[in-house]
Amino acid sequence: MALHLDQKGIRQLIATSDKAVLRALVAIYRKQTASERSAFTTIENNGVGFSASDASTCSRYAKIALTQGWLPAPDVEKLRPVMMKYSRQLLQIAVSNELNNLCTTEGELSC
Repeated sequence: MALHLDQKGIRQLIATSDKAVLRALVAIYRKQTASERSAFTTIENNGVGFSASDASTCSRYAKIALTQGWLPAPDVEKLRPVMMKYSRQLLQIAVSNELNNLCTTEGELSC
């Protein structure tokens, strides 16, 4: 099934779904380099992952979310507007994931 989201749709999803906030947080966290993840900061100016102003806080929340599988509602609400800033990256991740899924399920395609 093709993905029909754009940045506006991703922001709307984040605005209405706590699960989307957590999934967005973890997706962006996973785009941080290994050294950035361990240092809770942004080191490389590569256009992916958290911005320098969000790296420390968001990395800490992401580690908690990955460990516990959830965050308290007040933390999710705090993160909601922050994650909306990453809609461009999230759209790129979603499209990439959709293409990867297509390539793994359609054996006749060479990807």
